[in-house]
Amino acid sequence: MIQFLVETALLTHGLRSINNEELGRQWPYEDKFLCWVEDGQVVVDNMSRYLEFRKKADSLIRIACYPLDQALSKKIDGVLPALG
Repeated sequence: MIQFLVETALLTHGLRSINNEELGRQWPYEDKFLCWVEDGQVVVDNMSRYLEFRKKADSLIRIACYPLDQALSKKIDGVLPALG
């Protein structure tokens, strides 16, 4: 089984028109994980846990790799974009 991380910037800020209930219903991957930053910690967890976090979408920032160290040290909450 292949595991992968899903970025959360698009799901949080780019798809605001899709509510948590619909997103959870349409998500077909029980064993796939999403990643975000919460209280200064990188979190890797499932869709159910992410949907709880996503309720704070209006107060979440987009954290790219360069300010990640700042977000961690300042205990900031935010979402992560896909990085290549």
